[in-house]
Amino acid sequence: MLSLKICAVFLSFTWSLALAAPVNDLSPSPLAKRAEDGPGSKANPKQGVFKIQGWENLAEIDCYIMLCILGTSVFQRGPLDDNWGNNQFKEWGGKNEPFHDDNLRRYGTSRASDSNVSPEDFPWRSIRLGDNQKRYLTGGPHAEQMSQAGCITNGYNGHYGGDVIGHDEWFEIRWRKEDAHLMGEMCKAWLENDLSKCGNNKKFNILGAVGVVLAQLVYYYVRSEGRYYHATQKGAKRDLQSVQWDIDPEELTWPEIPPDAEEVKRAIVVLDGAGNELARTEKRTVVELDEAGKELSSSGKRGVVELDEAGNELSSPGKRGVVELDEAGNELSSSVKRGVVELDEAGNELSSSKK
Repeated sequence: MLSLKICAVFLSFTWSLALAAPVNDLSPSPLAKRAEDGPGSKANPKQGVFKIQGWENLAEIDCYIMLCILGTSVFQRGPLDDNWGNNQFKEWGGKNEPFHDDNLRRYGTSRASDSNVSPEDFPWRSIRLGDNQKRYLTGGPHAEQMSQAGCITNGYNGHYGGDVIGHDEWFEIRWRKEDAHLMGEMCKAWLENDLSKCGNNKKFNILGAVGVVLAQLVYYYVRSEGRYYHATQKGAKRDLQSVQWDIDPEELTWPEIPPDAEEVKRAIVVLDGAGNELARTEKRTVVELDEAGKELSSSGKRGVVELDEAGNELSSPGKRGVVELDEAGNELSSSVKRGVVELDEAGNELSSSKK
């Protein structure tokens, strides 16, 4: 509860700043021109200034999502409904506690360190989602979330020099200029619109850990499946790992096979339906096929052609005739040879009357 007071103790001091001009804040793209629509409309969002002292790590996560995933800092505050924010948190998987020890394996999630078990959701649960937008979750420290809650409320109320943001009004997220020294590498990149900090392999020292890959810690929830997925980054195309998705398949070229390439000839092995070699007792007669794969008629069959080891047909002087072999592949002696045995289509030996 001590961290919650960080934002609360400045209420009386900052109240007078609501009327001050110009606004002293930090924003990646200040709105230079106001549209004709009234303040708080989508075309003319208000300036929401927020203090990040006490939740600097969570601010880094928020900056990462705004810069690398959403590509915007303009949002709409939710309706005046006490249950609306909690329902949003539940709908987008926060209530499942996906970063607790007993749920990491269940949901396939990961966190920066053991102390980051509290689901940090952005856009904040007090924000309406736009078309095709998702609410993203990251494991964060509970103490920072307590401080963040008070600072967000104070920011909506204009206590840090920004506009008062009413329910259902549009606003642009800005950080207090006094907090510039608290910003980490990602929030500085957000201010400069530096997409080079985005990517699937970028590492940061954040959330009490060294070399954290933010892309591996940010998830969105698909309620119909009960599963969490990693977010897709807008700036990830600069990363070498993502370049492969930019290749046009029609531009791929494949090496041509030389016309004089030597064909590797192999012996024919009879296989069953599962691809296993048939035992000798299961082997069937060899059926000759034409080039279309159809069985040759009697007139088209060429008979058995003997080949040498190179796969070339033996000339007449070189032909040895049919040699009978035993199970081991050795030539049978004259006393053991059975002669040629005729088989029916099922592979059974024909009786004398059917031969």
